[in-house]
Amino acid sequence: MTDGEVSPGFLPAYSPFGGDAAKAAEAAELLRLTAPDLQRLGVIDGIVPEPVGGAHRNWEETAAALRQALRDHLWELKGKTPDQLLSARYEKFRKIGVFEETA
Repeated sequence: MTDGEVSPGFLPAYSPFGGDAAKAAEAAELLRLTAPDLQRLGVIDGIVPEPVGGAHRNWEETAAALRQALRDHLWELKGKTPDQLLSARYEKFRKIGVFEETA
């Protein structure tokens, strides 16, 4: 599986995609469940790139990428007070699901 793909196990057998592995990417695209979609919608803060062949093929590189991403994000939060962190978290979750229609 590559960045932004949904596992075929995510698709229930009763869905229009029937749990078919070949249709998992199509389902993710239609449901806007790809990593770039979720980042654009503000659901996730970032995307950690996987090593070539997938995270399961190179655990060390995957762990290093996760370590760096966590350090970067924690560094951004370091100077904020607990009240600022709570306020930002509240605002982030209030925005999820809100959309504007464009002509």
